[in-house]
Order: sequence, then C-alpha cells, then structure tokens
Amino acid sequence: MISESSNPPKTPFHPAFGVNNIKNSIPILLDRTDGHYTSWMELFNIHVCAYNVLDHINPDSPHPTDINADIWSCLDAVVKQLIYATISTYLIQTVMKLGATAQELWNRLEEVFQDNKVTRAVYLE
Repeated sequence: MISESSNPPKTPFHPAFGVNNIKNSIPILLDRTDGHYTSWMELFNIHVCAYNVLDHINPDSPHPTDINADIWSCLDAVVKQLIYATISTYLIQTVMKLGATAQELWNRLEEVFQDNKVTRAVYLE
C-alpha cells in the first residue's frame, strides 16, 4: 500500500494545457507582408479566450486568483508557444526576446504591424 505522503502533489489541469494543434483553430500563418494581422489577431483572441488565458495577452483581462505563480508561468509559456506556432520565421526572429512574457511578444507583434500601417497604405495606393 502506498502512503499518502509518497504521492506527489497534483498539478491542476488547465484547459490551455490540452491545446494540441493550434493550426486547426488558427489556419493563418502570420507574416509581415501578407496583410492578415487583423484576422490573425481576432482568431488568436478567440482561441485564448476559449482556453481561459486571455490575461496573458490582454492586460485589461482579469488575472485569475485561483492559479499560483508556477502554473501562471507554465500557461504563459503555452501562450508563447501558440504565438510562435502561428507566425512566420521572420516574425519569430523579429519579436523573440529571451525571457519575454507572452504579453511582451504580443505587444512587439502589434508594434511591427501598427508601425507598418502608414507604409502599407501608401504602398497599396
């Protein structure tokens, strides 16, 4: 018989840990030149909202109180993986920063596309 003290503590399961193929939900590979940023952003927001990790990319979203710091860090890593899996290699190289949070990556992506807004408008005309 195994004593209760020898059982390791259980890590709570979070829905985001069950994401297995983000490309089924977000079929767009975001690239700097394709003009799909708004569509990609909307699909990504829907996905992270459905998996209850919106607080990792939206500072106005309430931070859950029932998640400890270790689990929150793991969830942040999951969200970073989701971001990296849905953007081009060029964008990965552009926004990647050692130790960055998902929020920082999200903000860097936004800067890349918002800075190009005027340039794109001129180019399209």
